[in-house]
Amino acid sequence: MSTPIEEYAVIGDTETVALVSRGGSIDWLCFPRFDSPSCFTALLGTPEHGRWLVGPVGEARTTRSYRGDSFVLETTHETASGTVRVTDLMPLGDNRADIIRRVEGVSGTVEMEHEWVVRFGYGKVTPWVTHTTHHGDDLLTAIAGPDMLVLRGSRLPHPDDHHHRDRFEVRAGETLDFTLTWFSSWKQVPPALDVGGRIEATVARSSEWASRCTYEGPHREAVVRSLLVLRLLTDTRRSSRSRASTPSRWSSTVLWRRGRSAPPSVVSPTPSRPRCASPTASSSSSSSTRRSTPTSRGSDPHRSTRRASRC
Repeated sequence: MSTPIEEYAVIGDTETVALVSRGGSIDWLCFPRFDSPSCFTALLGTPEHGRWLVGPVGEARTTRSYRGDSFVLETTHETASGTVRVTDLMPLGDNRADIIRRVEGVSGTVEMEHEWVVRFGYGKVTPWVTHTTHHGDDLLTAIAGPDMLVLRGSRLPHPDDHHHRDRFEVRAGETLDFTLTWFSSWKQVPPALDVGGRIEATVARSSEWASRCTYEGPHREAVVRSLLVLRLLTDTRRSSRSRASTPSRWSSTVLWRRGRSAPPSVVSPTPSRPRCASPTASSSSSSSTRRSTPTSRGSDPHRSTRRASRC
């Protein structure tokens, strides 16, 4: 059964974003940029098209929120046997493409499920996955053409028919860390992250940026969160902004409307469009333009008329 679009939260690093379901599954991720092909595409298909699940086994009461003025997502799962918190983020400002997932036992004992299914090329390409070591650390590598992903963790999932799965228990006070890194397949494996340090640095960097907002009027929290969404979808290296974090303009409109009243929101609002000039006010100039416009490729003779009347 597919997950409703409103059940997703967003994390990102201003160069790309990932969508995380309430159950703990990353079902959409284009790595390392907004315009890269996706490697997790379950949002548009099934888990077979790629996802990264870290969540409780069985029923749970789930709540989530962002830490302060950041996109560090904290999800708390309360089960009959205990409570666990999962922290998801993409670190800011380190010139890398990483996802961090930290699992912390809050109370009791919770059984967790871990499934890692990589499918490059929008769910079409199954990579070559190997279990290896790097500087003494166990890791899984997934490679397909120019793309390579490295999964590190406190414990790694096991191969199971082109998937990698694991189940483990988390007790109160225990912490397990998982990181996913993209890099070009012909380069050396990047070093491991300082997970705790990157979490705190990301929160601090985002909070400092948000503190520059001088607005003090009604609904300031929603205004600041909207600014953070715009920043998240603005590619800071290339000075361009993504209209949405998903391939659907319909979902971008729905999520923005929901996000204004119930953050976390996922996408930025549709940019306002300049008004068209009155057709009657420029009829003489537009008519001359229409008569002189060629109609090639066998298109109908009114196509240029329709094009000229738009903004």
